[in-house]
Amino acid sequence: MKLDKLDYALIGPEGLEELGICITQEKGASCDDDANALWHQDLRNLSGTKLVELAVLMQTHSEFKRVHKKEVGRLIAASIQGGFIDPSRLDDRLRKELPPAAT
Repeated sequence: MKLDKLDYALIGPEGLEELGICITQEKGASCDDDANALWHQDLRNLSGTKLVELAVLMQTHSEFKRVHKKEVGRLIAASIQGGFIDPSRLDDRLRKELPPAAT
C-alpha cells in the first residue's frame, strides 16, 4: 500500500433504503480502531442490478470529494500523533511516505 489521493462520494441512507440496500454497522479493518467501531458500515443485498442502480444514484444524488495525497498524509500523521493509529500497523511503504514526525 502506498500513499495516494482519496476519492469518495456521500449519499444519504434514504437513497439506499429506496433501492432495498441494507446498511449494517460492522467492525471495520482499518488501522483506526475507533473509526472501525463507530463509522464502518457494510452494504447488504447488492445484486448486479442493485449495484448498477447504486452507481446511478451516486452519479445523480451524491457529492463527490477528493482529498489530495499530501492532505491524506497529513491526516494520517495527525491520527498517529493523536494516538488513534498505531504506526506499526501501517504498511512499511506507506509509513515511509509519511512525514518523519508521524512515525
